[in-house]
Amino acid sequence: MIDLELVRVIMAGAMLSTASFFDLRSRSISDLVWIAFGSAAIIIYVIDLPDYGTAVLDVLSISIASAVSFGIYRCGFFGGADMLGIIALAVILPTTNGLHTITVTGQNALSMQFAPLTVLANAAILSVAQIAYNIARNLWYFHTHSNRLFEGFDNEPTARKVLAIAAGYKSEKTSKYAFAIEKKKTGGQKGFEFMSGDVENKEFESGSGVWVTPGIPFMVYLLGGFVAMILVGNIATLFLAFLGFSINTNVLSHMSVPW
Repeated sequence: MIDLELVRVIMAGAMLSTASFFDLRSRSISDLVWIAFGSAAIIIYVIDLPDYGTAVLDVLSISIASAVSFGIYRCGFFGGADMLGIIALAVILPTTNGLHTITVTGQNALSMQFAPLTVLANAAILSVAQIAYNIARNLWYFHTHSNRLFEGFDNEPTARKVLAIAAGYKSEKTSKYAFAIEKKKTGGQKGFEFMSGDVENKEFESGSGVWVTPGIPFMVYLLGGFVAMILVGNIATLFLAFLGFSINTNVLSHMSVPW
């Protein structure tokens, strides 16, 4: 007998890996990626039709993942490809019971959950690691450029400067994929502009000596979130458990379908 759950896990990993490769290379992902893997997922459904209760949970997971990803997309926090990636992931692997989680930590912090939401939550947490990288780059620039980190930003308040250090860095050379977070004001002064349009339509900044935020595709974080789900489960739950909080992650086990 073929373990179709494992097949779904492998398919999901292959899809996110393929999408991340193309997104990193050209910041563009062909819709054929979603069509190909989505079609394969539908074939699995045909081969192994779920019972009614499982089907309801699958539909619920796909619906929630679609609604959440569409909302985030409409807010401009990530692009259409990321939205389609989450929806396709939900179709391939709507729920997971943690049986194929490696759990290198020695404990299963996943249990029964909606897989796409776990991946999305893990990806959001992993993306925060970019802040540490930004701070490190800014400290290096401050050290190597005679304290000229905020040159021209004299009128900007300290709070916005601190936010800039976390949100981006001052580039030392041209960058192919980065978004500017500064703008020129009257009188030759500069100011920070952290939110200006959605990420999908925003132009990349190619100049040097400009405050930028790195344009790392969120698809890469989704892949990282998926790998984290396989290795440790739900990062947030694991972190809370480490702090001593007792969290019941068996979400779906308490959900029953009356039919």
